[in-house]
Amino acid sequence: MNEYSTIEVAEACGATLRMLQNWNERGAVRPKYIGHRRCWSANDRREACIVAALRSKGITLPQIKKIMARVRTGVASRGLLLTDGKTTHIEYNDSVAIGILARHRGAMALVVIPALEQD
Repeated sequence: MNEYSTIEVAEACGATLRMLQNWNERGAVRPKYIGHRRCWSANDRREACIVAALRSKGITLPQIKKIMARVRTGVASRGLLLTDGKTTHIEYNDSVAIGILARHRGAMALVVIPALEQD
């Protein structure tokens, strides 16, 4: 099983150590702890990168926490996450995602959810 340090996760996601600490404190990411040190699994790293992508699109942390609850409920393969901050869609079919974007009035953030790495 691959485990990553906070520095490795920050570099992979383009986040700072302080951002990761803040996201952890506010419940957007949930790495495990060994003593006082955060240990990140491949899935934890993936989730941190999703949070970073959503934050870069202006989505707030309370909104991200709700989105991540949906992401954690079984998304194991590559998907597309679409959100306007109020509604969230997780789609596995690109054509369906394009249809949602075409029908939606207003801006939507699109984040690619990478497939889970095999530990």
